[in-house]
Amino acid sequence: MIDPGKFRSHTGITPYEFVEYIIKCVTGVSAIFPLFMLFPDWHDDIYWMIISLMISMTYNNESKAAIERMRGNVIGSIVGGGCWFLKAFLTRFGTIAVNQNAALLICIIIGLVVIITACAGLRMISVARTALVGFFIVIIYEDHHHSWQGAVIRSASVVAGCMAGLCINKSFAWGSRVLFGEKMKGTGKGADGDSIY
Repeated sequence: MIDPGKFRSHTGITPYEFVEYIIKCVTGVSAIFPLFMLFPDWHDDIYWMIISLMISMTYNNESKAAIERMRGNVIGSIVGGGCWFLKAFLTRFGTIAVNQNAALLICIIIGLVVIITACAGLRMISVARTALVGFFIVIIYEDHHHSWQGAVIRSASVVAGCMAGLCINKSFAWGSRVLFGEKMKGTGKGADGDSIY
């Protein structure tokens, strides 16, 4: 039998949170995986949906963290899509001839500055790393595929993955309250003081 106190001191989470987090991740992947069979041509976009799902889920059903990660991914994917259009403009339609690599570097630098500035301005600097991941998912991948539709679809995939993760977090938080009552923070016990392990 696992000693909950030792488990928590060793891992930083309760055994209940550990098992619940595994179940949430398996549920999320299992829910999205059928899309591979339904849309075999879009498997790359579905991979990014799964990555965004994993980034947005939390082990402790904390909605604030999940929402902030989703906001970060939205910021990053929107900026990534905008930078893809800027790169296309610089390399194809611009009056200044810029080669592909120089245009990509310019767009990455502009994207980094815009994302960090936006996150700081919106008082969400803690999600800047997540926003940067969403940005690179869109800008780097689409650099090889050269399609504006792909940039938009990739941004939508990131947002859809985050929304799915948030829904799973909310569902598990609701289920925990219904089954175990309000969990007292950090104790692993329900509102009535009984262990929920």
